[in-house]
Amino acid sequence: MDWQTLVAKGLLVERRPFYFVQRGITTIALYLARFGKDLYISQVTYVKSPISSVRVAFLTLLLLFQLYFMFGFTSSFVGSVEGFDPIFGTGGGFGPIIFLLCIIGPLGAVTSIAWLLILVYSLYKYVTEKDFLALLRALPNEFQYDDTVALEKAVEETVRQSLDVIGIDVNLMPPSQERSRQRLI
Repeated sequence: MDWQTLVAKGLLVERRPFYFVQRGITTIALYLARFGKDLYISQVTYVKSPISSVRVAFLTLLLLFQLYFMFGFTSSFVGSVEGFDPIFGTGGGFGPIIFLLCIIGPLGAVTSIAWLLILVYSLYKYVTEKDFLALLRALPNEFQYDDTVALEKAVEETVRQSLDVIGIDVNLMPPSQERSRQRLI
């Protein structure tokens, strides 16, 4: 559990103290404020999934192929063309040339387009969510969902007990709504 003062964005900024409760990938921000005779309670849950090693491995392979396409493809193609003599039939033949032009060339173009889309998506996620690596994050598993629900319930119950201790009717605080989630299995 941690207490921090967050600052709003803009010209006239406001500072608000939040209580942060964190367990695993889940963070709950709790804001309590008095408005006249009323008490305002806000609870927000943030879940930041872990980075998937499978996605990292796939992007690494994609990067290696892109580097080959950018730097090695030209020299391989030139070497195949220079080593082939169509008059005397010496050299590697048309096989390496056809392979490089018909297989590696289109795959390299698709990979280049994929990297452009990955960059655009990552920049979009950085601007909207401040998470440049969002593409690498996997969905939470069942245990992480359970931890999130348990932490939300624990914080809500703590707030209810605190309201009871200070003499505020807990019926004034509506119960939190259940969030639906799909089974992953």
